[in-house]
Amino acid sequence: MKRFLLPALLAVGMLFSVSGFSQNAVKLNTEFKLQLTESLLAQKAVTIDISDLQFADEAAAVKYFHAIQNNLTDYTVDFAAQTVVMHLYPERLGKHTWTLADWNAYLETQAAANAETYKAFQISSPKN
Repeated sequence: MKRFLLPALLAVGMLFSVSGFSQNAVKLNTEFKLQLTESLLAQKAVTIDISDLQFADEAAAVKYFHAIQNNLTDYTVDFAAQTVVMHLYPERLGKHTWTLADWNAYLETQAAANAETYKAFQISSPKN
């Protein structure tokens, strides 16, 4: 009986972690407004669904997300899955510690600039 208990507990744990991960994906639209939660902030890596965005190809998506990265955030594109992982770097704030409200305010200030950059990419990208 003990032989089966550990594998069963591991399987249940993996199911909970997979379902928890999928709940943490954030949908991004052309307004580029994101709201973090405490759990997303604690992860320092936020999976973002970019399926509403229109990129000509993977290279265009990578180029766009490279253009909007900065000292506090950068991005890893998975074009096939239509997701991006936004990596957060709170340690780069030095002695300052940001709260969840501070991070959300920062992302709000970035949203307009990111949307303008996206529009510029759409204008310069060849149409399918």
